[in-house]
Parts: sequence; C-alpha cells; structure tokens
Amino acid sequence: MINQPELLRKSIEELDNVVGKGRLVQEIDIPKLDYVKTCAKEAFRCHPISDFNVPQCQWKTQFLQQKQKMEDAVVGNYYIPKGSYVVLRRQGLGMNPRIWTRPLEFKPKRHFKTNGSNLNLGYPTLNVVMFSIGDVGLLGSSLGLR
Repeated sequence: MINQPELLRKSIEELDNVVGKGRLVQEIDIPKLDYVKTCAKEAFRCHPISDFNVPQCQWKTQFLQQKQKMEDAVVGNYYIPKGSYVVLRRQGLGMNPRIWTRPLEFKPKRHFKTNGSNLNLGYPTLNVVMFSIGDVGLLGSSLGLR
C-alpha cells in the first residue's frame, strides 16, 4: 500500500470515518471496515501466512469415518487415491494468472462483487485460502477475520 498512496489514503479515510482518531479499532468496528478487510484479503492473496495449508490430523472419529467414505478421484488429469492428503500451495494459487487478472498487482477491489459492494471474505471458489479449510481452519478464520 505504500507504493499505492491512493489505497493507503482510502484505508485511512475508512478507519477515520468508522473508528475516529481518538481510539483504537474494536471488534464492533470490524464489520464496517469493508475496504480495510479487502486490503487484508488481497495481502493474504499476495503474501500468504504460510505457503502450504496444514494437512488435517486424523484425531476425530467423525473425520475418520468421513475419510473411509472417500473414493479415488481424478482432478485436473491427476489421479488421487482414496485416503490421500492433498496439500494446497497458497502462493501458487494467489499468483495464478489463470485465476487472477494481473496477479502481481495489489488490487483490493477485486474482492468486491461487480457493483463495488457485497464484500465476500469467504472461499466460495477457493481462489484465496487465507487459513486452512475444514475443522482446522475454523478457529483460524474466526479469529483472523475479526
């Protein structure tokens, strides 16, 4: 954002309007900080916290039962045998030009829907994975997106 002063100005303006200059950001402010949240999501896209997602441990009976129900699969011409762990490389996903237009550019507005509103910080298409998904990711995402 330092390299794009307009983005920094817009973030500061949103913080000043929502929070003011006399106090720190509080949890109740976060739902109103849409532009700041899009900047955070874009930062995670460009520079993920870790390069790979954490494989889920088989410590829950429910997870083990689900794992036993899984079948062999073919994804993008790759054969994945039943019971395999698939590790996602976040940096490769975030910088993939087949997914992102001009992936090397920092553009927070790409995380808004077409009309510039309706912020989407979830993973509907798995084009950005800020935290792990599934049981492991629930804790991280609930804390990190607050």
